[in-house]
Order: sequence, then structure tokens, then C-alpha cells
Amino acid sequence: MRYKSSRTPHLRYLLLDSSRLYCYSFLDKLTEEYERRKAIFAQHNWDNIVSIPPEEYMPIILVILDEFDVMSEAIKENEEYKIKLQDIVSKGRKFGFRIIFSTQKYTSGSSGLTQTARINLNARMAMYAPDQDEIKQTISVPKLKEEEVRLIQNMTPYHVLYRQADKTSSYRLNYIENFYVDDADLDRRDQWMAQLGRGMKRSESFDFRNIASYVDKKCVVIDGITEERFTDKRDVFRECARQYQSGFAAQTTDKLIFPGNPCAFDKAQPLILTAEEYQNALLFCDYTGNNAKYLCDVVCSVLRSARMANLKTEIWAPPRDICLNSKAIEGYWAGSENYDEISAVSQRLRELRGQIDAGEKVNRFIAVFNFPKLVRQMERKKTAGGGMTGGSAAGRGSALGIDLSNPFGGGEDPIEAGYKLSLQMKAGGSAAQEPTNPMDDFFYLLQWGPESGLHFLINADSYAGLKAAGCAESVFPHVLAFRMNGADADAILDNYSRTAKRLEEGVFMYTDRKAIRMFIPYNNEDLIRHQ
Repeated sequence: MRYKSSRTPHLRYLLLDSSRLYCYSFLDKLTEEYERRKAIFAQHNWDNIVSIPPEEYMPIILVILDEFDVMSEAIKENEEYKIKLQDIVSKGRKFGFRIIFSTQKYTSGSSGLTQTARINLNARMAMYAPDQDEIKQTISVPKLKEEEVRLIQNMTPYHVLYRQADKTSSYRLNYIENFYVDDADLDRRDQWMAQLGRGMKRSESFDFRNIASYVDKKCVVIDGITEERFTDKRDVFRECARQYQSGFAAQTTDKLIFPGNPCAFDKAQPLILTAEEYQNALLFCDYTGNNAKYLCDVVCSVLRSARMANLKTEIWAPPRDICLNSKAIEGYWAGSENYDEISAVSQRLRELRGQIDAGEKVNRFIAVFNFPKLVRQMERKKTAGGGMTGGSAAGRGSALGIDLSNPFGGGEDPIEAGYKLSLQMKAGGSAAQEPTNPMDDFFYLLQWGPESGLHFLINADSYAGLKAAGCAESVFPHVLAFRMNGADADAILDNYSRTAKRLEEGVFMYTDRKAIRMFIPYNNEDLIRHQ
């Protein structure tokens, strides 16, 4: 792409994502800077950008929105973001904002602009178009003179009609020739660029005394449309973790997990697992279409992040689960401690619980594929040692003092209902010594495991399946989801259900019940065996 290959050192961000969510995130970022500058100006009684003392670093922000019709289409029905863009266009100039809109059709490509915003587009340029009304609407001059009409009628390709308003709000039109450099004449363009660059000197910091100096902005390219490789982002993850750690006076046990590339302006947005009760993640995704591939990429990213956070990783799955055929999952399976036999999973649950009861630090992250199916098979099978038989969700809930057959029914919250008995189990009471079902161990680990460094990523394909497994979604403070149906979204995500129903192809969402954000899975096909 030409934008990527022809970057100048003055460019700070190159944003190549055209999704609706990204348009919103971009405008949020601009609005944040707009409000920050607005507060600084008010504090110092500055009138506009030119009244700032030269030693103060407050650079002009030039925003170029190429193919603006894409953003326009994304925000035209959203009044909140139309107003945000209006404020930056109509009031942002005094704070240093300069915006260039580029679109092939002004009439249909500017529907995201309010009338107030349009009025503030004083400098306008129109290139040749077969439809002369399109040119007239673009330059928007109230009364065209006869010679100006002839200019429009005689326009040729690559020439530009330029309109600028003076201080009296009267308009004048100029006809600019040779505005466009054809792709076949790249040498000429390169000569122009070289001429502009001669005499410029790179500087490590801003120097207001030397306008011929420039600072290399180290351009960040953000392309949320394509999958990026997890491996290529590891330095970003480490820096994010370092900055997070620096905010604590002492060492923190919080773990930063990176599930995918955010559909937002930020370079990395981890979910944070603490050492508190129930600090696990729920991942909703079925196996239809390409979902299994996306699911495996997300799971691998989470596991690789866990490894970077010094957690050992495991994968649990029902026998012959389709996700075990994934190339990325194979890379983990060959070199890790994993379980796809029901009796082995049951035994592993018992081992982990024994470690936690003994006060040991487990320090593991376990991804569980198709949790409802795994539970169903565990219920049907007696463990090799006998005595741990299957049972209904309600039966398992009785062992914990929780009505898990109806976790959202009336009465006490399911977590609170079993809290006292769960404390007894943790302390080594009779319930802990003689469990009736391996699922009792599972629920015990979900609650108390995080205190010993044990965290789970639980995959479920539906709310009904999760509920039938006897697990209330309220025990998961972190939820990741992909293309949920309406009933599941309403049951699990409440205020964020509308977003979950409208996710685009290949886009996941994450919520911690306080905010919501979108991400694209990282590509993990670079995983190799025995890594």
C-alpha cells in the first residue's frame, strides 16, 4: 500500500482501519486531546494556538481523512459522534486542529457532517467530475459569476478548482493546474520531495528557534483489518506490562493477558487477572464456520500471554474435540501438559485442589475447550477410584450450597448462597475431604484458584450449555465473546448485548462488566512443535 511505503518522518499515526468501531475510537481519541487542550488554554488564558509562548510544546495537529465517505457512513446515524466531529471542526482550530477531508463525492460522502460542520469548511477544492452539479455543491459558492461557471464547464482531469473565504466571508475561486502527479511520473514526485527535504535537519526534541528542524515521530501503523502475528507484538506486550508494573510501589501478582489486536486507537489492551476470587475468563464462541479457527487463535494468544507472565499452561478438552486439530493448538499440545481424557481431567482436578488445600502456589493458566460437553461427559463417567459419581446441576449445587439449576432465579445470589460452605471447604472441612463429584473440585478451583496463581479460560458455546453445566456466568468477571445470538447476549451481557449481536466477521468483544472493547485475533500459525 502506497501510504505505508511513502511515510514522512513527521507522520505520527497511519490508521488503515475502516470499521465502524474504529471510527468511533479514533474520534474518541481526537476528542480526548481536544478536551485536554481546551482545559490548558483556559488555565493559561490563551486565546488561540498562535498566542502560546514559543517555548511551550503544543504542535499543530493535522488530520487527513482520506475516503471520508467511509467514516461519514459509520457516524451518520450516531448523533453523539457527529457532534464530536462537529466540535473539532468548528471549535478545534483555535486549539491547533487542522482537518483535511477527502472524498470522491461531496454530496453523498459528507452525510456524517452536521450543517454547522459544513459551514466551517471554508477552504474547498473540487477536481473534475462528469456531474457539474457535484462540483458546484463541493465548492458551495452562493452565486457563481459567469466566468466561474465557464471554469467549471471547461475543467479537465487532474486540475483543481479552489475556493477560499477571506475575513469578510466573501469567496474567491482559483483554478490550479498541474495539481496531480501521475503514477507514471514518480521521478518528478520524488524530486519535489527531495527539494522539500533539503535544508531540513533532524532533531531529537522540538526546537521553536529552528523551523527548519524536525522530530522523527516514529510512525505507528495501525491496521485493525488484518490479523497480526502474536510473535511480532511481543515487544509491545512487554512494554505494556512494564508500564503497568511501574504503577505499583511493590511487586504485583496481577497478570496481563493479550487476547487480540484491539479495534481501537490503543496499541495494546490487556485483560488483567488479579489474585482475587473468581478471577477467570469466560469465552463464548461456537464452532460453526470459521469460528473454530478464530477461537483457537484467541486461546493461543491468551496462553502465550500467560507464559510471558510466568504461568505454566495447560489445555483441557473433551476427547476428539475439533479444536485439537488446529495447527496452533498442536504446537501447544506437543510440548505442554494437557488432558483430553475424562478420567485424566478428573484426576487433575483432584491434584490441583490438593495443592491449593496444602497452601502451595500453583501458578498455572488452563484453557478449557467446550466446557459444557466436558462436564456432560464427566457426569456420565465414574472416576477410576470410584465414589465420585455424576449428578445433576442441582445436585452439585447442593454440595456447594448453591442452586445452580437456576443461578439467576429469585432469592440469594448464587455466589453468596454458597460462600460460607465454600469457606469451610477451603479450610479443610468435611465437604473438602469427601467430595461427591469432580465438578465440586472444579467450582472450588474457579473460586479459590486465583489466590494460588491458578486461572481458567472457560469456553462455552451457549448460555444454555453453561447453565446446564451448573455454572453461573456471574462467577466470571471477564467475558470474551464472538457472534452471540440474541438470547445468549441478553442473558449474559445485559447492557452490552446489543454490541455482541452486531459483531462483524472475525471480531471478538471483551468486557469486564464496566466497559467494552473489540479486538481481532492475533495470528498464531507461527507456533511450532515443542516450543
